[in-house]
Amino acid sequence: MWVALIIFLVVAAVALSVVAFFLNGGRPIEERSKWVKDSMQAWREGQLEANAFEVELKDAHVNDVFSTFEAADEAAYLSFDEIGTALKPVTDQLQHVRLPKREKAA
Repeated sequence: MWVALIIFLVVAAVALSVVAFFLNGGRPIEERSKWVKDSMQAWREGQLEANAFEVELKDAHVNDVFSTFEAADEAAYLSFDEIGTALKPVTDQLQHVRLPKREKAA
């Protein structure tokens, strides 16, 4: 469980880093570092507030929460036969594909 959590956190951090890299890719490094410095300064001075929004609470029964979603007309799960039928065209095409034979590693 802990290993899965650690792996998830590492993958999430890498994904966020890649997104941040591409979003900031067109900006010069000086502009990016100025943004970080300004954000840190605002945080230290208490200018960043997390409670600048209003939350409305409404008491509701659990069944009311689930009744807001429409019920599906079809089954929630696919049977093995349905999966096989859906993948049949793909598997038929893959039967004609031959991979080159390679020597096994010693």
